[in-house]
Amino acid sequence: TKDSVDWRGKLDTTPIRNQSASCNAGYAMAATGVMESFVKKYRSQSVPLSPQQLIDCSQGYRNQGCYLGLAENALAYIQNSGIATEHDYPYVASLQSCRSVSPYAGNKGYSKASSSRDIKRALKSMPIAVAIVINQEMMHYTGGTYKNKDCGPQLNHFMLAVGFSENYVSSDYWILKN
Repeated sequence: TKDSVDWRGKLDTTPIRNQSASCNAGYAMAATGVMESFVKKYRSQSVPLSPQQLIDCSQGYRNQGCYLGLAENALAYIQNSGIATEHDYPYVASLQSCRSVSPYAGNKGYSKASSSRDIKRALKSMPIAVAIVINQEMMHYTGGTYKNKDCGPQLNHFMLAVGFSENYVSSDYWILKN
C-alpha cells in the first residue's frame, strides 16, 4: 500500500538553523528538532529549544561538542536533565562550558528505529531524528529533490525527518530538515 506523511508547517515549526561550518552539531540540531516537535504536539506551543545546551552539556553521554555526537545520546541527556529554550541558552556554534539553566521540556524515553519501515511508522506520530550519509555532492545541496543512489555505508550526519512519500512508482522519497 502506498502511504505518505508530511509534518512541515504542522509539527516542524521552528525555522531552519545555520549550524555553521565551525560546529558539527547535526546531532544536537536533530535532537532539538524532535523535542520542539514534541512540545508543539503536546503543548501546542512553537518554542525554539537549545542545541547549544546539548553541545556543551551532553559530553557525559559520549557526545563530543562540536566535533561529533549522536542524537540518541543527546536525547538521553534530555531525558535526565531536560532542555532549555534557545532564548535562555543561545546557540554560538562553538563548545563552551556547560551552564545550569532551568529546563523547558524533557522526555521520558525514546526508541531507536532500525529499518525504513520502523522509521516510517515512527514518522506517522511525529518528526524524528535520522542518521544519513553526507557526501561531497550533498554538501552543496540547496533545495529541491536530491537523488543519490550511492549513499555509502558510513552514516555521518543527523537530520530531522519530517515526512516521506510512497505515492509515486519508483520515486519514493524522504523529507528532511537540516
